[in-house]
This record gives sequence, C-alpha cells and structure tokens, in this order.
Amino acid sequence: MNSLINVFNVERFATHDGPGIRTTVFLKGCHLHCPWCANPESQESKPTLFYDKKKCVHCHRCVHALEDSPISFPNEVFHYDKSKADKVQACVDACLDDALSLIGEYRSIDSLMEEIAKDDDYYKASQGGVTISGGEPFDQYPALLAFCKRLKAANYHVAIETCGNFSDAQREAIDPYVDLYLLDIKHSNPNMIRDVCGGDGLRPLHHAKMLQPDKVIYRVPVIPGFNDDEATLLDILKLASVQHVKEVNFLAYHTLGIAKYEKMQRPYTLSRKAMDPKVLDKYIEKAQNLNVKLKIGG
Repeated sequence: MNSLINVFNVERFATHDGPGIRTTVFLKGCHLHCPWCANPESQESKPTLFYDKKKCVHCHRCVHALEDSPISFPNEVFHYDKSKADKVQACVDACLDDALSLIGEYRSIDSLMEEIAKDDDYYKASQGGVTISGGEPFDQYPALLAFCKRLKAANYHVAIETCGNFSDAQREAIDPYVDLYLLDIKHSNPNMIRDVCGGDGLRPLHHAKMLQPDKVIYRVPVIPGFNDDEATLLDILKLASVQHVKEVNFLAYHTLGIAKYEKMQRPYTLSRKAMDPKVLDKYIEKAQNLNVKLKIGG
C-alpha cells in the first residue's frame, strides 16, 4: 500500500534532529497552537498561503486570475479570503514574482523513499537516518505507521519528533519501527501545557514515563514567562533522572519563525528578542548531579 502523507518540507543534510546526517520529513497538521511555534505553516492540515510583501510589485495579476478571486488589495493592502482557499492555486500560478506560494502537499511514500535514498552514503558514514517531524506526525497516524514500516524495512535509523499526544495503542503499534523519540516536554505541569498549547497536557508526561528510556530524548523549548523558571526546568530534569532517559535537550527560545507569521498575516504575540543559550549553561551541572545528560541545543 502506497499511502499518501501530507508534507510541508523535506530537509536534507539535517544535523539537529537526531544522530548523524539525516533527512527530516516535516508533516503538516498539528492540533496544538503553541504561540512560539517556529513552523506555524505546519499547524493547519490544508495548504498554507505565504505572501511575501517584499517580492510583491502590486501588479494584481493574482486578483485578475479568476472572476471570484480569494485575493484582493483594498487600499493596496493584501487581503486573503480563506473561505475561498480552494481557488487560490490559480492566484499563485498567476504570480510572476514568487510573492505567493502554497505550503503543503500530499506525497506518496514511494516518492519520499526515493528522495531519502539519495543520501544513503551520508547516513551510513555518519550513522544518521531519517527523522519525521511536524506539525505533529501522529496526527496522520495511519500514514505515519506505514511510512515507519517502509523506512525500517529499508534499514534506516528512524526518529520521530512528537509532542506526545498519541494513545498507548498507537505507541505500542509503532514502537518496533522507531529507534528514537524526540519527545517535546513543554512543561512539568499538564495544566500549563493544556492552557497555553492546547491538547491533553497529561499525555506527553505519561509517555515520558512509558517510552523505553534508551529510545527517548526529552526536548524542552525554554520559553520566557512560560517554563523558564528554575523550578520547572529542575522538575523536568528530575523526571528524566527517575526515568533514566537517554538525554535531555534545552532549546533556548528563538525568533526564527517570525517571518513566517508575517507571510501568513498572523500576529506574533511573544518577544522578538531571542534568548541567549548561555543562560541555560547553569543547568548542566545540576543535570550532572542528577545523572542526566543535558545538552543545550538540539
């Protein structure tokens, strides 16, 4: 069976999403709405329209591409009517300056396997492999399972980056085909996860305890005003210590995704000042005292 998967990017020669040189396949769709998300185009399952105002010359070809265009320029300000999203491809095709682009497409597992295979020599030389990220990969669970089975049958090292919102049955079914879980632990308090990000705040903390310790890395996005207090970060390190997990990554808050929000005409509500990763160095010794391997960065 050649399942189709909703993909918004394939990054070759990735070095921060698991061991060695990897290809990271980013799946579209996520039921969470983390305000710091660096890939906001991944959240909705439908194709996402990017508008780059720096490239737009206001020729209005996109407006005149069809009679009932979803794009207009009232007072020369770009406006996109999402209720007509099914028509926007014609507008994108009409743009000669690459100011418009649609992000996301369904791809066959066969086509992904062909692209992944181009770098087989690099995976072997670096003990790398393939990482499936998102979005939230488990939001496309049937296709995700089929993809992991194909990857493992081809002897790839398989990693999944996930926020942990999946069922026990799904975890047990997919586990034989996964070598590494990059599990997002956003907070030690499930209510904070639920209230700020959405979803079931208990599930990621549940799976943090259920996954095989040598197959999981806790990844913690450290966000000012949300989880950057010492008590919360120590709670996560203590959980890692009790569970004897492979590693913990503290990922300092960054602002690399802001331009994407602008292209989507979405407000960015958090600070526009990135965190200096050095402020997290003090936790390295604290982690060592708990027998936890802590890495600042991915």
